[in-house]
Amino acid sequence: MFCTKCGTDNKTEAKFCKSCGAGLSAAAASSPAGIGQAGPPPPLTLPVRVSPELTQWLTIGGIALVVLFAGLKVWTAFGPSPHFKLAKKAVARGDWASASSYLEIELQKHEDNAEARFLSGQCQLYLCQQGRADSEFKKLLFKHPDFKERVDALYPKAAEAALAKDDLNCAVMILRQLKDPVAKTAAATQLIEAGVRKAADTPEYESVSNYFVQAGALDPNSAKKAAEKAAELAATRHTAGFTDEACRFAQLAQSLDRGRYSELIGKYCSNYGR
Repeated sequence: MFCTKCGTDNKTEAKFCKSCGAGLSAAAASSPAGIGQAGPPPPLTLPVRVSPELTQWLTIGGIALVVLFAGLKVWTAFGPSPHFKLAKKAVARGDWASASSYLEIELQKHEDNAEARFLSGQCQLYLCQQGRADSEFKKLLFKHPDFKERVDALYPKAAEAALAKDDLNCAVMILRQLKDPVAKTAAATQLIEAGVRKAADTPEYESVSNYFVQAGALDPNSAKKAAEKAAELAATRHTAGFTDEACRFAQLAQSLDRGRYSELIGKYCSNYGR
C-alpha cells in the first residue's frame, strides 16, 4: 500500500506509514499517489437543438455564397477587362489611336464582345484605316446583324471628321463605301458644302475644285449641284479680280454639267492665260 502523503510503499496490513507516520487507509490505491484515483468529472455538455427553419436558412445562405463567389470568378474570367473601360473613355474624347490599342487587348481576351468590335471598327474608320475597319465590321455583322444601322451611321460622321481636319482623301475613301443611293446623295452634298467652306478660306482653285469633282464622281445626280456652286465661285472670283481662277471655275462648272455653262467660258475666260 502506498502512502498518499509521501508515496512510500508500505505493507498491506500497515495502519501508519513507516516513513512519515501518516495514517494509511484502505481507500489508498496500490500505486503511487494519485495513480488509479478518479480524476475530475467531465464537463457538463448540454445538447444544442437547432430548429429546421434555421437549418434551412443556413443552407440557403451557404449556397448563395458559393454562387456569388462562382459568379465573381466567371466575371473575372469572361467579363469586360479594364482595357475596355479605358477604350470607351478614349473613344469619348476622340483619342482613336489609344482606344484602338486598348480594344485590341480586349478582343484578344473577349473575342465575342460585340460592342468592343464595333468600337474597334469605328476607331479604324476615324484613323482612315479603311481595310481594317471593313474587316472589323464584317466580323461584327456576321454574328450581330443588328449592329448594321449603327455601322452605317458611322460613315458620314467619320467623313465629316476627316473633312474638319481638311483630309479630303480620307473622307472620300470613307464615303465610297456607301451603298444606299440616298446616303450617297447626302455624302455628295457633304463634299460640296465642305468645298464651299474651303473656298471661303482660300482663292486657290486646286484647293477647292477637287471637292466638287469628288462629289460628282460619288453621286452623278449631285454633279449639277456641284456645277452650280462652281459657277457661283467663278462669278465671285471674277468680281474679286481673280480672273484666272474665275475662268477655271467656269470650266469646272461646264465639265460637271455639260452644255449649261458654256456662256461662262466666253464671259470669264476671254483673257485667261494672257
